[in-house]
Amino acid sequence: MAAAGFLAQGSDKADFVLVGKLTLDDANRQNNWYWMRDTVEVSLVEKESGRVRGSRTWPIKASARDVKTVRSRVLIEAEKLLKQDLRSAIIEFASG
Repeated sequence: MAAAGFLAQGSDKADFVLVGKLTLDDANRQNNWYWMRDTVEVSLVEKESGRVRGSRTWPIKASARDVKTVRSRVLIEAEKLLKQDLRSAIIEFASG
């Protein structure tokens, strides 16, 4: 959140809650490479009403020669994606 330019407050003071979900599939092996295709989802929820103000899902994928590395690469891709797109997604949710 801080990297996206927003301040986090204690949940008792917040009007909105940002909910994040990372879905990781098992690595698939193909031609001596491991591949992972996964999704990152964020939703902005009004705390009082529970109404979802907006939601966005991004696909991510990575490959590597071993399972540990492919999993690490997927997490790095998720982090990069959130640093790049989270701010604009939240602003879109709030204005929509």
